[in-house]
Amino acid sequence: MSFAKGKFEAELNDIEKLLRNIDFFEERNFYPSNDFDPSVYRKKNYLENWKSLISDNIYSFMLTDNSILNFKLDIDNRKISYTYYECPFKSLSYKEYLIDNDIDFEEDSKIFIDYYEVYLHQCEQKENPLMIRYDYDENSYFEGVHPASHLHVGHKNQVRLGLNKILTPKSFTSIILRQNYPAYWKTLIISKNTWREAFLKEKSALLDISSSHWKKLDKSEFHLN
Repeated sequence: MSFAKGKFEAELNDIEKLLRNIDFFEERNFYPSNDFDPSVYRKKNYLENWKSLISDNIYSFMLTDNSILNFKLDIDNRKISYTYYECPFKSLSYKEYLIDNDIDFEEDSKIFIDYYEVYLHQCEQKENPLMIRYDYDENSYFEGVHPASHLHVGHKNQVRLGLNKILTPKSFTSIILRQNYPAYWKTLIISKNTWREAFLKEKSALLDISSSHWKKLDKSEFHLN
């Protein structure tokens, strides 16, 4: 397996620190639910999935733009899954909503959340909200078809971009910030900081996929490395 539970939790702590430092942190859920049935979610559209992930408590972080990140480690079944779901609405964050309505924000205050949810559904929906998910699953590996380590990009499609490395929560977060939030990413790379310094060494530090799960056909196709 790529790393132990302790290292996994330590990386989530680092992600929280980063999100707070760049003022992109809305909420951390320390006890996300593992009761996730993919077959149920495959029947829903993007908006329904985003709402269900929140209402079913299947997220690790909520960002200030109401997008969510979820990090799941299943050591027993040798599986990893990290998911980013962009908020499907063009909306204010909860804090911005309170300020905009002249309401004093108190840490962890959710007494106006019902009003905020009504506001959300009055906002314009984004035309193409983005979902990115990283999966590592040795049991589902099929040479040249289903990489053990891969990225899904987009909702309800068969895109699987193979990787010859095993991503960590921090490396996945770097991908999300780099690809979907260039302004936040720019603030990280133009100044000296612990995240930037770790990022410069991160790729070489990632574990390689074992040869039994990264074979000739996988190496021959275009992949991420």
